[in-house]
Amino acid sequence: MKFDLDTAWRETTRLASDNAGLLSAIAGIFVFLPYATLLLVLPSIATLPELPKGASFETAMKAIEAFYAETWWAFVAAGIIVTIGLLSMVALLGRRERPTVGEAIGIGLKSIIPAWLTLFLQNMAINIVALLIIAIASATGLAALIFVASVGAIAVAFYLATRLSLATPIIAVDGELNPFRVIAASWALTRGYGSRLLLFYVLLALAGFVVIAVVMLVTGVILALGGPAFEEAGGALVSAAVITGAMLLVSAVMAAVHRQLRRLEQGGASVPRAGGS
Repeated sequence: MKFDLDTAWRETTRLASDNAGLLSAIAGIFVFLPYATLLLVLPSIATLPELPKGASFETAMKAIEAFYAETWWAFVAAGIIVTIGLLSMVALLGRRERPTVGEAIGIGLKSIIPAWLTLFLQNMAINIVALLIIAIASATGLAALIFVASVGAIAVAFYLATRLSLATPIIAVDGELNPFRVIAASWALTRGYGSRLLLFYVLLALAGFVVIAVVMLVTGVILALGGPAFEEAGGALVSAAVITGAMLLVSAVMAAVHRQLRRLEQGGASVPRAGGS
């Protein structure tokens, strides 16, 4: 048996539609409100600082460093709140006992520290592998080899990220809170399905990019008719809504992929479904 992209997408849409009301409640609290507030209060966080024409690389780096030195707390706060929301939504969709919204949020709160530790370890491992590939190629001094190695390092990083992409449902659904065990479990669960899973993610990302681009273009034209102040406030709300929709989809995708791979792990045995269907 193999991971089926069509089944994963159908289950994703079913989970999202069957639990739309409950998901919207969590996403509204933990995604839309934080992002909308930040974008309205600190609109500068949405864009990097503008640089003068002909600015040197050193000048650009200093400007970017200064930007993040002033706004890092906003990104950290938003990241923590959104991660709690994502964990809560995945728990709501994936747990057999079908938790209430309050119980799902409780799971998210309890899981936030293990989730961030897992994310840190994952990113560190992926960066080490990618940098090692580039460093080995750089030691040869061959520009062509360095270029090929850089492209290969990016490909390897995406593959490793795919193999480790089920950390969130393993934490929120399976209840595993040990970061090392979470990483090992995600690696084991995705064994043999990495390539198809990566293809599924890439197709979703491309489709999502097109949809978001169209939405932002259309709403941008409409909001521009209302003047600068209306355009800025409306743009913040639209951006927050787009981010919220994306997080809803990500949570449903994670739950659906985790569910299908668990079924495959059990030899196709039926797994109780959230939403009562």
